[in-house]
Amino acid sequence: MRYASCETWAEWFEGHEGVRILGETIRDRLKGAKKIGEDGRGRLGQLFKGAYYSEQDVRDACADLLRQVPLFGRDGFVEIGGIRYGTVKFLAGFFGVSAHSIFNRLGSSDIIPVCCRSRGGRLYDLYSVSQVQKLLLNLLDPTLIRVGDDGFADIAGVRHGSKEAFANLLGISTRSISSRLSTSGLMPVRGKDSENKPVDLWSESAVYDLCVDLLDSTLIRVGEDGFVFISGVRHGKIVSFSRIFRVSIPTILKRLRSSGIVPVRCRGRVGRLCDLYPETAVRELCADLLAPLPVAEESGFVMVNGVRCGTIPALARLLGLGRNTVRRRLVISTVVSVPGRDGGGKLCDLYPEPAVRELCRDLIKKRKK
Repeated sequence: MRYASCETWAEWFEGHEGVRILGETIRDRLKGAKKIGEDGRGRLGQLFKGAYYSEQDVRDACADLLRQVPLFGRDGFVEIGGIRYGTVKFLAGFFGVSAHSIFNRLGSSDIIPVCCRSRGGRLYDLYSVSQVQKLLLNLLDPTLIRVGDDGFADIAGVRHGSKEAFANLLGISTRSISSRLSTSGLMPVRGKDSENKPVDLWSESAVYDLCVDLLDSTLIRVGEDGFVFISGVRHGKIVSFSRIFRVSIPTILKRLRSSGIVPVRCRGRVGRLCDLYPETAVRELCADLLAPLPVAEESGFVMVNGVRCGTIPALARLLGLGRNTVRRRLVISTVVSVPGRDGGGKLCDLYPEPAVRELCRDLIKKRKK
């Protein structure tokens, strides 16, 4: 009886039987079959505990992998009897359709896969390219309109959307929209979503007319700038405050969430539901960010109280050092930064140039040498 390590058996099967199995795969199979290896020594005399297995044990544990099955290439395809087969993953990439869509259609079809082996020795089911193409005919139609991430698309100058998209836009349940569309006699336009899944698209004006009684007419409409006066107080959307305050949306949103302020429900210019917040409250929450701050020029520098201050990128560029180098030195130093804004209006820390030069003096000298 021959004994060898898992790696040696892997080399043997590939060289003598044309079957490629990873040594790691063989080891996992033997472990799962509770096969106990024998002790032995390597060519250099070193002792290996339980590293050698009999040929029979290996063949028993890897019987399915040692079957003479076709080997598919790195591209995920193989040709058998003049028919091209591919794995679901590579078929999805080949047709530009999600793997989920292919799996769903294969599950309800009578297509029989062929069993093939990857170069690593793992068995996979491969499907006929031509048969899968027939299953996906309606998804592969180049004339189908693809909707955007919001579920809408312009068709002949008219905005169309899916039922789910209108439900999000109008704040009405999908069931209510479906019920009205089903009895309306309207015919949808066939389209596909971002994953090439089929979807029915409906005219925006038609959906509005069908659901007009469900829309809350008391909701205030927001102006084009994202603001509206409610009881004499100016309210606005977060994105609008971000634009005029030059403060990031996540920053404003984080402060509003922790404030307990209840937003006012309104509709945007195109009818989408949105939340509005009183400007006075938002200004108060972001008062520290709205205070007049020095703004760096395009060079990244600005004079503050007679001292030239700059951003870390600008100082690193001036001194000929790496940004991370300057940043690390500043972190462990006592140099006090000045809050400011960069050329794009974003908040940033400004550091006095003389202090940074002194902090990095040894590095500047080395660079000059």
